[in-house]
Amino acid sequence: PRFLKMYKTLLLIISNILSLHIQYFHAINDISQYSLEYVSSEICNIERKPYNELSSFNFQLPDHPVVFFRDSHDKSTSPLKLMASREYLLKHHNLTMVKLTSSNSYSQGETTLSLGDYIYHHVDNTSTGPASESLYLFGGNYDGIWKEFANIYESPPCKYCDKAGAKTFGIGGQGSGVSFHLHGPGFSEPLVGGKRWFLFPPRLRELVSLSIGPNTTALSWLHSQYPLLWGSDYSTGVYSNSSCADPGPLSLSPEQRRQLGEGLQECQVAPGELLFFPAMWMHATLNTAPYNVFVSVFLDTQLMRED
Repeated sequence: PRFLKMYKTLLLIISNILSLHIQYFHAINDISQYSLEYVSSEICNIERKPYNELSSFNFQLPDHPVVFFRDSHDKSTSPLKLMASREYLLKHHNLTMVKLTSSNSYSQGETTLSLGDYIYHHVDNTSTGPASESLYLFGGNYDGIWKEFANIYESPPCKYCDKAGAKTFGIGGQGSGVSFHLHGPGFSEPLVGGKRWFLFPPRLRELVSLSIGPNTTALSWLHSQYPLLWGSDYSTGVYSNSSCADPGPLSLSPEQRRQLGEGLQECQVAPGELLFFPAMWMHATLNTAPYNVFVSVFLDTQLMRED
């Protein structure tokens, strides 16, 4: 009887361990499946204007986000789209070394990998960890193929873009992106894939900073906090206690969530569309396709003032 009791106890322990392992692997699968389910969206409350309005003589930069769309016959980015394709880069630049940084609010840390390793191990397998541990190719690469890209890509025809604009290119997988951060004005255009934008005006900057930690990935914010802005939650709770959910020190009240919901500007931008982001707007981005290449043109406000 004593042996039988020990045997039953051992079986119970083993059963509990197996149950925990099954729950763990289900959670991992849920994250993988759920991560991709809500990345794309047709919601867009950002003003849209024709691309040719950028070249108007008296054009001044807006004080709010704007999506500028190219004419359907505009093929100016076609050669660059071909060169930016996954197939072309892996065939011709597989061993090119690239600089990577984390995708958190500060782009901390720097790692060097071959472009092939980055695509195979980080683009094809988007990290579900905290933003400080998610490697991202965006900025810091200006020679070789990236210089060639910059020479081919025509800056937006705005008043300051040639003189004050600095081009930088990025590559990311589905669900990758940069956590909430801010900087000066500029433009961003997907060449391959797409990018979803979330922007808050400067008046809400402190509230955003207090409620969202710097290591909160854009993906975890989308699942754990975004639904709360509308008073609902489609989340399965996968991210609520995970390492990639990094809430800030302030727990938002319903009124504060309402303010953020009313102030949020969001849109998914596709190839042929440029999003203008104003200075000092807190924003985060999410890449929406399995493979995404994009270009940003950052405007130097000092050079703009000298014009």
